[in-house]
This record gives sequence, C-alpha cells and structure tokens, in this order.
Amino acid sequence: MGLFLDPARRVHGDKVVSIQDSEPEPFEFWEQISTSMDQLILKASPMAHIDEMLNKEYPPESIHAVSVNNELKELLYNYRYISDRLSKQDKSQIRYHAVDIKKNEIVKQGLDNFTILVDEDGIAPVNIPFVDADHLTKFSSISFIDDKGFSNGVKSYLYDPIVGAKKLGCMDHLGAGFDFYKLNKYTHF
Repeated sequence: MGLFLDPARRVHGDKVVSIQDSEPEPFEFWEQISTSMDQLILKASPMAHIDEMLNKEYPPESIHAVSVNNELKELLYNYRYISDRLSKQDKSQIRYHAVDIKKNEIVKQGLDNFTILVDEDGIAPVNIPFVDADHLTKFSSISFIDDKGFSNGVKSYLYDPIVGAKKLGCMDHLGAGFDFYKLNKYTHF
C-alpha cells in the first residue's frame, strides 16, 4: 500500500518552503509510515532545497522534478519501504528524474525528460569541456552560421536545459550525454 503526502505549506498564514516547517511534519510520523506503508510519495515546494531531504537519515529512492512549460511546479520524493534484501550500496543510490510537460504535446524521451543515478555523496562530478573563447569572438552575427547550424565545422548553438535539470543540479551530466561544451565553468548554457 502506498501513501501520497502533500503537507500544508502555509503555517499560521505564512508560506514555508522547508519540509520540516510544513504541517504535518512527515518525520514526526516516520516510524508509523515506514512500518505500515510500502511506498511514500512526498510532495514538496518547488523552492525546497533537495539537500534537505538527502541529509536525512532516510534518503529517498528517487527525486522527481516536474515542470510544466519549463516552469518548475513540484518536487516529489519517492520512498520505498522494503526488507533488507538490497545491499547497502543499492540503498545509497538515488535516481534523479526531471520531466517537462508541455501543453498539448507528447513528452519526447531525452529532450523533455531524463534520469541519472547518484550516490549518497551526491552527483558525481563530470568534466565538460569549455568553448574556446577565441572561437566565440570570431562571430559577430548569426550570418557566420550556415543553414545546418555549423560554423567552420563546429556545431554552434545555445542549449538551455529544462528547469528540472537545473533544480536537481544535473546540467553537466545532461551536457555530457550530448557531448556539449559549456561557455564557462559557472554557466549552465
């Protein structure tokens, strides 16, 4: 049996972001929930920090960042309560899912959604090469790019990841999957 918990995010008339500040505070009932349910899906504010839940004694099995038309709407934490048949390593792995739902369109695998597996230490760093600054300064307008999007044999475009990728901190992993180059270390384009 599963439980979907959507705690109130307004306490005494004030808006709260942290799960611990919501009502009811789910960790007060953690033992009761974990012994009577097979699964818990906990809905959180899109402004919540995912580290808050990862630093708990019971990390989620997966985290889902759901956006509509590239506007983050919800964070969903999925917990499964199972016997100790999984190894410690398996229990420490968390799946990050992001999906962007567009009105009147079908979600396209790989473009509007993705999944990565992270461990208890968080997202493993990925080395993404940077675009050569000299290459960028050669182009003063779009006219240097041909009809196929190439400029001197190099594909030139800006890719802005879906908002869920940004929220989950997965931009580099997403970029590595497509062999992208970053503009610099501190950008997500």
